[in-house]
Amino acid sequence: MTSSEPVVVLADLWMQPGKRPELEEAARQAGAILRRQPGFVAGRLLHFSGGPYFYVFETTWTDRAAWEAFWTGDDALGVRAIFDSWLLQPFAYRVHDVKVVV
Repeated sequence: MTSSEPVVVLADLWMQPGKRPELEEAARQAGAILRRQPGFVAGRLLHFSGGPYFYVFETTWTDRAAWEAFWTGDDALGVRAIFDSWLLQPFAYRVHDVKVVV
């Protein structure tokens, strides 16, 4: 795959106990920022069914350049701040190159 193919970014979110509504609202607020970003395709908040406090915030980008432009800009700091208020620790993320779409 070339650098112009999609990437998926997964952010691991360890929620503070009792803050589920706040975390879900944070995802909606982050979505409003992300939808304005060039190259943003979609995002969703996933809850791990094996435990109450672990979530993953998944975003898809048209290509790595779009993701990097967002991540190095001021809006990324805003997204981090929206989530970090409700987390036990700042989120960690992983960037995945899409190899096969089925």
